[in-house]
Amino acid sequence: MTESKLVSSNDNKKTINITNQVLGRPNSATIEWTIEPQKRKLSFKTIEARFTDNSAEYTIDPSPDGTRSRVTTIYYLRDKGAPFPLHSLRTAIRESYLAALGSVKRRALGPKAVVEHR
Repeated sequence: MTESKLVSSNDNKKTINITNQVLGRPNSATIEWTIEPQKRKLSFKTIEARFTDNSAEYTIDPSPDGTRSRVTTIYYLRDKGAPFPLHSLRTAIRESYLAALGSVKRRALGPKAVVEHR
């Protein structure tokens, strides 16, 4: 993501305009985020975008001892007639997501943290 701007915010929803790269091509999108702390859930859906129509749900489950958490992600990718194969989009999204998770984990645990991918 190269740029983001808050469009609106009310209760547990935020609408954001973002600019990013989709397989090397500039893309802008309007995304609606929903934050539900009581359910330990975060989700987003694409309101408007040129290349992609994505949505996702993230659920956070703490471990019984409270020292760790498991993040479960369900990601939906819909074809909008993009000028590249859907498989390429899926692969790029997965790689970007894993890189972002690794970055968050290293930031939280230190630069020598082992980042596992399943």
